[in-house]
Amino acid sequence: MFSPPPPPVAHVAARGRPTVVGVHVFPTNFAAGHRAFIRFRLTGLHRRATARVQIQRPVRGNGGRTSWKTIQTIERGAATGSNGVSFNGEVKGRRLARGSYRVSVVWNVSAPRTAPFRII
Repeated sequence: MFSPPPPPVAHVAARGRPTVVGVHVFPTNFAAGHRAFIRFRLTGLHRRATARVQIQRPVRGNGGRTSWKTIQTIERGAATGSNGVSFNGEVKGRRLARGSYRVSVVWNVSAPRTAPFRII
């Protein structure tokens, strides 16, 4: 007699490369000096590591191409699963100017994931 195949195991896929998933900024629009939360989820290795959260501003290049300049890096110990960092819209003690920015999250050798936000 044949036995049915074992059910798929969900955690096997999580043992691959470290990956950043689902980066969000809440609220998306906020005034400098007020608190916003940067939420992200990490999958991959089952150990703590350092996550780098980068605040970036747009820089206009030649031909209308936009690149991004990192203006602040926040390093936090993070574990697999949900993580978060608070951000008050200030860099080196100075409030950010009004405009569009983005946050980029990198964990170990993962590809960076980004989310936009706006200072009003």
